[in-house]
Amino acid sequence: MRRRLNPGHLALALLAMLSWAASARAASIQGRVLHASRPGAAAGLAVHLHGLARDGKAIERETRTDAVGHYRFETLPGHGAYFIAAEFEEVRFSGRLVTLSTVDADRVETVDIEIYDASNDPSSVSVEREQWVVEREAGVYRMRQTVSIRNSAQRVVIVEPEAKAALRIGLARGAGPVRTPLGPLPAGIDVVRDLLELRGPIYPGERDYSFLYDIGPATEPGGAPRALDTELRIPADIPELNLFVKDFGIEVGAGGLHASRPARERDVFYLSFVGFDLAAGSVVPLRVKPLPPRQALPRSIQVAGVAPLAGLLAWFVAAPFRSSRVPGHAPGPEADAASTRSAALRTALADLEHDFETGKLSDEDRNRLQKDLEAVHQVDAGFGKTREREAGAAAGRCGCGRRAEPGDRFCAACGSSL
Repeated sequence: MRRRLNPGHLALALLAMLSWAASARAASIQGRVLHASRPGAAAGLAVHLHGLARDGKAIERETRTDAVGHYRFETLPGHGAYFIAAEFEEVRFSGRLVTLSTVDADRVETVDIEIYDASNDPSSVSVEREQWVVEREAGVYRMRQTVSIRNSAQRVVIVEPEAKAALRIGLARGAGPVRTPLGPLPAGIDVVRDLLELRGPIYPGERDYSFLYDIGPATEPGGAPRALDTELRIPADIPELNLFVKDFGIEVGAGGLHASRPARERDVFYLSFVGFDLAAGSVVPLRVKPLPPRQALPRSIQVAGVAPLAGLLAWFVAAPFRSSRVPGHAPGPEADAASTRSAALRTALADLEHDFETGKLSDEDRNRLQKDLEAVHQVDAGFGKTREREAGAAAGRCGCGRRAEPGDRFCAACGSSL
């Protein structure tokens, strides 16, 4: 049997076609290539456009600048992403990424590109900071390493292959094949033993370079967790180094780095370490040891563990009454105090859940400590309401904030005794 097309479906299909036709209308990208000290250097340069249209079609265009460095690409699909770059003295200088999703046929985007003379003097290049992130993925320890590099000169630094590298970046000992988040290493960056050697181009200003690699298996052949024992190499001076290790139930030794407050990214916790003014040639030992399986803690240790959390909760509960002014204070102290108590409880429970997820507490320990925290919260909440009523009575007000009239024994608003 031949199926008939539903008129409603036909209307939707036509609307989709019209929407695509509108979004596919032509757009333009224009701009100027600029040289800070030699304006005439921007004349007659090749400018490349690399794009990807909405339908997945690759777009490649090339044009040349005019006598004052202007360029223009026209009749581009109005729904796509485009990358612009100019060539100057065999060096490619990039502009910003352009993403078009407009239905306006007259849409014009402007992208200016700065170009610089080249230099083989690397004295202006330095490392500003490094960040190392260790995670456990797919049965291996994986490193995400980000290096912020500054070139303080108004020249792009490029050294010859046979010359000493402009800058060296240390990798963790035992690093596997190194790549970037976008794929293989670009030209001008080579791996030499446990080092990355940069020969350029290194552009003026500060830029981040990111690298990915594995540093050994995270499990033994039998499936048991395996410790990570490596070193972080520091071949060049580093003003600031940050180390983050994903906390899946571990102990971390990071040499002379200072333990910092744990970091959180979405629902993942990271143990954090920081170091300042590390000299060239330094070595930071790094050991990540998985914790043994969970075991129930003795009752005495459970009580000792919940006591600081209970004290913290009580401190937060009492805070509004320590800081509040009795005469003329804003009405509604019950809401503020309740909010503070709830926030303190959420913080304590979140810390407890993190300790459970990372293997520091067993199921039984977590359930008992959770009940203890909730019991403390209920007792402190009752204590807080009593203090609120007392404070309100001292000020001639009820705990709900309504002023009492002389001789009143009960609040006219909420009925509470005065």
